Amino acid sequence: MSIEPIEPIEPIEPIEPIEPIEPIEPESRGFFFDRFFFDEQGNVESALVLLPLMILVLSILQIGMGVLNREVGSTSVQSVVNKSSLFSPSGRDPLILMGSQGLTEVSAIPLTGGGELYLGKRVDTSPSLTPLLPGGDSFTSSGIAIGENP
Repeated sequence: MSIEPIEPIEPIEPIEPIEPIEPIEPESRGFFFDRFFFDEQGNVESALVLLPLMILVLSILQIGMGVLNREVGSTSVQSVVNKSSLFSPSGRDPLILMGSQGLTEVSAIPLTGGGELYLGKRVDTSPSLTPLLPGGDSFTSSGIAIGENP
């Protein structure tokens, strides 16, 4: 095994520095045009971030409002059915009382041991906050109670 000698490298000639080129300024098209399009303050970038962020925040609010409305709707329907079955005035039908308080479907099922099983339903809608759900949210709340009044 033999080692070959390395050839000497020729020196590199120094390169003369290049003079910097001055940037060309665009023509002025007016104060507002120059201010919004040539001022590098991040107008376009902030708009590109702000629009999806606003849709995200409104979507989260829409989901939170939908969950809250469903809970409030089911609680209010259960309260109406429960009060109507337990505290209906004597001689007054609890179904009429439930219907007068906004329930759309009411029914009574007689029980074998006496009393009745009262069912009530109501369709609720919540408004829309985002363009992702334009019609809002529509849901059905139901309530059930046992009435033991003779």
